[in-house]
Amino acid sequence: MNKSSEMQVVNPLHLQQKQLQLYHHQYHTHPASLVVIDDFLRLEFASQCAQFLQSQAAYKDVYGLYTSRQGADSKQAWLNASPSSRFFFHQMLDSANGSAPIGSKGLSFLKLRRLLHTVDFKNYLQALVGQELGQATPIKVHRMQPQHFLKRHDDRHGNRRIAFILYLSPVWQVEFGGQLELVDRQDQTHSVAPSFNRLLVFDVTNHDHHYIKRIVNSIPSSQANRLSINGWFLNLE
Repeated sequence: MNKSSEMQVVNPLHLQQKQLQLYHHQYHTHPASLVVIDDFLRLEFASQCAQFLQSQAAYKDVYGLYTSRQGADSKQAWLNASPSSRFFFHQMLDSANGSAPIGSKGLSFLKLRRLLHTVDFKNYLQALVGQELGQATPIKVHRMQPQHFLKRHDDRHGNRRIAFILYLSPVWQVEFGGQLELVDRQDQTHSVAPSFNRLLVFDVTNHDHHYIKRIVNSIPSSQANRLSINGWFLNLE
């Protein structure tokens, strides 16, 4: 596979044609059209991005409601809503809101953000899933800590088709919780831990719902950030 300057930060193993064929097979044989790619980025680059998100990025509280794609009008509206319709986490502020990345770690994150918006990354996912895709949504960076949660929901909103999530929590351990739980149409659950430098790709139309498992309260504060970058590619119109 041809590599642009942005794709140079990807672990070259995952760009080999035989690996793409393997991921394509895994995606099309999985009950929920899911594929997991470990060590997706070159290690040093992934570590720099993680350090930026861990220690330099600025975040805001997100009081979300599944009943409203625009979120809650206020924290009070969120509190007044049904508990089953709520979600809560931190979302990274963009540069327009005062969190412009600086230093080498910030520049690495900017390079990663550019990568996820390139035609080359889109072509990579198209080869993986075996279909043409439409435009990508803006990526989101989320930080989850103890007491944050995402209850059962689906991503079938608008014209979304393929979701991708890149986990960048450098010291996250399985016992911390925070696993993504995908429940397929046969009511079987597929659990994916948010392991460092793991890329997750799935078809949002081919499972029933998903949620994030509770994060335990006993995590050391220095390790308590579940960091992820996610986005969606739309159907080709």
